[in-house]
Amino acid sequence: MVTLVVATTTDPASINPENDVFAMSGWLPGHSFQEDTKSLVNEGVSVLLHGKSIVVEDDLDKWWEELTGVVVDEVIFLCKHATVSNKHTLTIHPIGKTLSI
Repeated sequence: MVTLVVATTTDPASINPENDVFAMSGWLPGHSFQEDTKSLVNEGVSVLLHGKSIVVEDDLDKWWEELTGVVVDEVIFLCKHATVSNKHTLTIHPIGKTLSI
């Protein structure tokens, strides 16, 4: 089983955390996919980086399992959310609801 972290090259909220994650040691090249898609792995975590919008992604867990043979335990999307107050906030978006921490 793997935790799949999904990031995009089109959203700064995705790019900055992705750069920080990849700067940590232990990351290895993962499975090869389409030209604009790459992956890296580190123990039980895989990062999928692509040039499409995260909003349109459906069934990534099934897609990942079909292509890699690895079952996805959870999917984490690195994407931008904004608060009404415009304060810096870390948000969690579990199944359709946004929670601010």
